[in-house]
Amino acid sequence: MAIEPSRRRSDDEGTTHNSHFRRTAAWIGGIVGAAQMIVFTFPVAVASWRREPWVMDLVDHHFPAIIGLPAAAVASFLIITAFESRFDKIKMKIGNLIEFSGASGPIVLWVLCFCAMASCIRIVW
Repeated sequence: MAIEPSRRRSDDEGTTHNSHFRRTAAWIGGIVGAAQMIVFTFPVAVASWRREPWVMDLVDHHFPAIIGLPAAAVASFLIITAFESRFDKIKMKIGNLIEFSGASGPIVLWVLCFCAMASCIRIVW
């Protein structure tokens, strides 16, 4: 499997606008993802600080699913957006069988990145 990032094109095709839009979208996505993690994690954190039994049981038995998978999803998103903001388009080619380009490139790469992180979480815990 080869990942071939293409360099930015010239400004005559309107890529300056696309580049600015992508960077802004990456920042907004990162901030929204962090805000969601804070908003949804904060009530559970307060309950765990109070040592409420239902939270302690939940966290003890399902820690990888509660903390690990959402963190892996956000980390995958940040990796892909950082990669995409550095290069204009993400193209993936798996042998001579399948080629992902356009909108499918980042989506497939995110899925692969998330599955790799989820597999590592499963193996470790």
